[in-house]
Amino acid sequence: MTQPRLSVGLALVLAGVVFLLDALAVLDLWAAAGGWWPLLIVVCGVVLLVHWRSTARPPDSAPLRAFLTRRMANCRDRPFGGGKVIAVLGHAELDLDKSSLRSDGATVEVVAVLGDVAITTPPGWAVTLASRKALADVDIDVLPAPDDAPVLEIRGFVALGDLHVRTASQVP
Repeated sequence: MTQPRLSVGLALVLAGVVFLLDALAVLDLWAAAGGWWPLLIVVCGVVLLVHWRSTARPPDSAPLRAFLTRRMANCRDRPFGGGKVIAVLGHAELDLDKSSLRSDGATVEVVAVLGDVAITTPPGWAVTLASRKALADVDIDVLPAPDDAPVLEIRGFVALGDLHVRTASQVP
């Protein structure tokens, strides 16, 4: 289990225990929190900033994350080997227009929850989609590729958001 999943899981268990004790009248949550609840909001904000900040690292070495913001990344001067794009209440844009694709292809893992993901590919790439969606708009509009073209596979989950994949010459 990864560190972020473990942290979120432990936080949810702790919150559930505290709320259960409050519901059973074992603990008076509001009396215990008193005037300290604004500090709790500040601490949560700092934790989110530390864990969800995005850098301009190449998408094949670190995830491109957009949490309550807009983040863009591009991959140039080397073959693209895949990566992750995560957008939660934000917009993540992955520009692969000036990139090449490894001969065995690549996979992009996409997660968009109340957010938008836009991926731009160069002409000549084949794109396949294997994702689930819930109340989402998934739009793959790429130019036809030759039979021997490298394949970019897009996998993931989109909920209440958008996923748009375009060939560079079609981007407005």
